[in-house]
Amino acid sequence: VEVRYKLTLIGSLSVHRLTTMAMLPWVVAEISKAQRSERKPGRPETVFLCVSVSWVRCVAILGEGMVWDPLTHTLLFECLPHQVTKLIHNSQEPSSFGCLLRDSANCACYVFQSQDSTKVS
Repeated sequence: VEVRYKLTLIGSLSVHRLTTMAMLPWVVAEISKAQRSERKPGRPETVFLCVSVSWVRCVAILGEGMVWDPLTHTLLFECLPHQVTKLIHNSQEPSSFGCLLRDSANCACYVFQSQDSTKVS
């Protein structure tokens, strides 16, 4: 069974493997600040965050109601659930959250925004 959340990807940043929970608010702020300063024409990137007991997967989507097709859906990341090592929720931005992903070689922070803040809290 897979649960899908339709979100907006605010941005991501590669970080050092020793990044701690105390550092995450600054990392999330930097990602959000960079996104605001790089305002690009067009729509923000809409993604599906798909969660199951076997994986966490983030897929960029180009259109509504499209069937999975590698030509129209780009896999941004896929990891095992235990590789999502930290989650951060900012009470000042109730519809946004960040997550820290770690694997054996890399570490990255992703920031998402939901249209429904009840899905985030």
